[in-house]
Amino acid sequence: MKIIGKLRVHQETKVIERYGEYGLAAVTDSIRQLQNAIAENYTEKQFTELFNKIDNIYASRHEGYMVGLCDYSYNDDAADASQAQLRIEKLQDFRNEELRKLKLA
Repeated sequence: MKIIGKLRVHQETKVIERYGEYGLAAVTDSIRQLQNAIAENYTEKQFTELFNKIDNIYASRHEGYMVGLCDYSYNDDAADASQAQLRIEKLQDFRNEELRKLKLA
């Protein structure tokens, strides 16, 4: 467990170095919250609360964010680690897209 903790701290430091100067700390923090939820084996209720918080931030800002996520349209998947992973992948994609735009500007 100590090694995993050290690796997570190292990874977070690298991510902050890479994205922090570009103002992408908020999306990076949301990704970290989702990763921590998976690592801590959140219950369905805990995942639902976290998803509601994060989805409220990004659903209106990014077109297509909600597609494929639980509680969207007819998708009745449970709020679980697989749904958290899907959100992580979507947020990483949005973050990388924003970074590309900023580097090109």
